[in-house]
Amino acid sequence: MTTVSPLEVPGPATNKRTTVVVDTDVHPVPRSLDELAEYYEEPWRSFEFTGPQRPIDNNTRIAQTPNGGNRVDAKPPGGGPPGSDPAFAARQLRAMADVAHAILIPLASVRPRENPEREAAACRATNKWLADTWLGKDNQDDMFRGSLRIAIDEPRLAVAEIEHWAGHPGFVQVAMGPSTKVPLGDPVFDDVHRAAARHGLPLAVHPLTAPGARLLTAVGYPSYFSEYHSEMALGSAAHLISLIFNGTFERYPDLRCVIIESGIAW
Repeated sequence: MTTVSPLEVPGPATNKRTTVVVDTDVHPVPRSLDELAEYYEEPWRSFEFTGPQRPIDNNTRIAQTPNGGNRVDAKPPGGGPPGSDPAFAARQLRAMADVAHAILIPLASVRPRENPEREAAACRATNKWLADTWLGKDNQDDMFRGSLRIAIDEPRLAVAEIEHWAGHPGFVQVAMGPSTKVPLGDPVFDDVHRAAARHGLPLAVHPLTAPGARLLTAVGYPSYFSEYHSEMALGSAAHLISLIFNGTFERYPDLRCVIIESGIAW
C-alpha cells in the first residue's frame, strides 16, 4: 500500500554568511604637486617640478580619457582633485557598497617615463607618499591597503623597492602597467618574480593611458580613447600568455598575478 505524506520544505537557513566587500581598484592622488614633491629625491625633484614635466597632468597621455578617467562624484566637497581626500573616499565607499577594505592603486604620479631611473624615482616617491598618508595618518579605521609601485623595466630597481617595503602591513601587492618593453614572462623579470613570490606579494597589472617609451597596443598608438579602451584587455592577455608559456608559475609556484580592469570575457 502506498502512503502519501505532506512534502517537507526546508526552513530558512540558520547560518548566515558574512560577506566582506573589498574594492580592488581605487585610485588615490595627492592633493597637489607640492604634496608629492616633498617625497622626491634630488635631482629628480628639481627635474620633475621645476621643468615642463608634471607627474599628475594629463599631457603625458596619448588617449585622453573623459574627465581624466575620474568619476564626477569623486571630487571632494572641500576641493582638490578627485580621489585626493581619504576621508571622503572612505565615506563614499561605505555608503555606496558597504566596502570594508579598499586596495589603492596610484596611477597619475607613476606614469611610464622614458628613463627607467626617473620612473623608479617616481615610484619611490609615490610609495613613500602613500605609506605616510592613505596607509598611515589617513587610515584611521584601517580601511585602506596599498599597491607597491615599481619600475618593472628596470628589474634591479624594482627588486630594491620590493625589498625595501616587504613586511609593511599596508602594502598587499606589487603594481605595474602593461606597457613593458618585453612580455612579463620574459626571464629578464625573473628577479622581480622571485622577490614578489618570496614576500607573498601578488603582481598586479593595471592598464594606463600613458605609454612612456613603450606602445599602448600591440601595433602602435591609438587615435581615440574609445579605441584604446576596446583594446585594453589585449595587453593583459599578452602578459598572461607570456607568463604561462615561459613557465614562470612553474619556476615560482608561489607567485600570484592579478589582472585588473581588463575585462573577463576573454
